[in-house]
Amino acid sequence: MIPAKLNFGCARRDGALFLFLRSGGRGCLRRIFVDRTVSEFGQIDTLVKNAAFQIERSPLADAGEEEWDKTFDINAGLAFQLPRLAAPHMPRGFG
Repeated sequence: MIPAKLNFGCARRDGALFLFLRSGGRGCLRRIFVDRTVSEFGQIDTLVKNAAFQIERSPLADAGEEEWDKTFDINAGLAFQLPRLAAPHMPRGFG
């Protein structure tokens, strides 16, 4: 099974297995997540990106560069990178 120390998790519900990457992960952790999932289960049937981060600063100009980097990485980077990594391991869809 996928080790928790790599920031992964899993749960079973109604006969389905859900794997998740806590906090969106970063960089190579996303690739490891996809590779381990495929290694263990053979393919990825469905991918749901449900991670988001919002800077809680007013005014926004008070937000530091590290907060901006985290916000962009989770909200935009993850939305691009995870599907790109998972797509070769998913069944062909419509269209």
